[in-house]
Amino acid sequence: MNRAKIFIAALAAVMMAGCELLPTPQPNGGNNNGGGNNTEQPGGNEGDGNIEDLTMEYVVRQRRSSKRGLSGHPQIESDITMIAPGVAWVYNWGATAPFPELMQQGNMLFLPMAWNANFGADQMRAYKAANPSAEYILAYNEPNLTDQANMTPEVAASHWGALKAVAQELGMKLISPAVNYGTLAGYSDPIKWLDEFFACEGVSLDDVAGIAVHCYMPSGESLKSFIRRFDKYGKPVYMTEFCHANNSITNNEATQQNYMSDVLNYMECDDKVGGYAWFMLRGSGNWKAISLVNTSAKEPALTNLGKEYVWFSSFDKECYYPTEEAFPAAHYRSNNAEEVAEGTEWKYAPKIKASTDSTGEVMLTDFYSTEMWVEYGVEVEEAGEYELLVRYSTFMDSTYKFAIDGNEVEHTFAKCYELGGTEVWKTTRVEGLNLSEGKHTLRMSLTQGRGSFNWMCLRKAK
Repeated sequence: MNRAKIFIAALAAVMMAGCELLPTPQPNGGNNNGGGNNTEQPGGNEGDGNIEDLTMEYVVRQRRSSKRGLSGHPQIESDITMIAPGVAWVYNWGATAPFPELMQQGNMLFLPMAWNANFGADQMRAYKAANPSAEYILAYNEPNLTDQANMTPEVAASHWGALKAVAQELGMKLISPAVNYGTLAGYSDPIKWLDEFFACEGVSLDDVAGIAVHCYMPSGESLKSFIRRFDKYGKPVYMTEFCHANNSITNNEATQQNYMSDVLNYMECDDKVGGYAWFMLRGSGNWKAISLVNTSAKEPALTNLGKEYVWFSSFDKECYYPTEEAFPAAHYRSNNAEEVAEGTEWKYAPKIKASTDSTGEVMLTDFYSTEMWVEYGVEVEEAGEYELLVRYSTFMDSTYKFAIDGNEVEHTFAKCYELGGTEVWKTTRVEGLNLSEGKHTLRMSLTQGRGSFNWMCLRKAK
């Protein structure tokens, strides 16, 4: 994919980043509306049992995903602070880290890249000296594309020794050249390019800790099929560029949001995916829809797509929500996407998108199939009967099942608004949850209908 023009128009500089892909605790706290303690807002009339208008600010407890990265050069300080809650690493096609102090404060890592044979070895040394935990160097960028690194396997191999020597000197690991379907004569197939590269003298598959790939296919299913092609190398796959495209990047935010949710649900669950980086931080013109941040220096903010990416579930299996505390419905610990990662058949999971409610960053939505389910970890201090407050929106009466420890309760969510009308949010009680003391798994699945969900709160029955 030809991206030379967007690099000039959308980036202040073309550089790179590297990072140590380790789970990073995400600070407890709410959304950008304040977060912290649950706050019942005006309109809640709990005393007489009417809680339809009750709103609460949820608390984020999931750890940040260690896989989630970003391709693009942060241009202003707020770029770093806005993405840090959900993005663990950044690269910018170069070897100089952006805003290194802010990166360290946000516990984010930078992956330096050797874009082609003329790479910044001294910049890599400087970054490693300032960040001893830095672990990875990304190799050549799309060598089988004539408008990118433009290197045959033999040419790439002839320079490989110099890059490998720098990595060994710094005690860092190399990620393979990043390949896609290409324009270099005879090497449109990325597998052919890699096979010949690893067969060259002075190059070995053992030289790399992972295989970097780029994918601009228009569906999660096709992206998964593309990733499966690289299983043959027995290395983790790093998807270092991806977004919705079909010959050209799709400039439609809704399409990009749907695609992102499908792909992140899958890649977070695939153990063979070592990391991934959305393309890109900031786009403009024909690529504005892929931007995670807006273009305002005076009022910087995440776009709706940016909220989705930063606050997407990390599938944190160690996260348990206590009673009396609202938690994001979008922050499940598991869903049916895990079945997609493990199997050969593609199935859609509920999506995560920017919230349309008065509180919260993201919501769980497009929960419309009986094959879909989500699970949460909850913890109760004493046995007894509990209820689950649920903040929801639906244009039809919709019934969902809530199961804990084999006990199942069905609840019908009453229609909130007419299809095509203004979306309305309400709060309801799911009653009859008898729980023992300790940790539990709460599963939510659909019986019939369609709904969106903002937050839930487990508490002793009133």
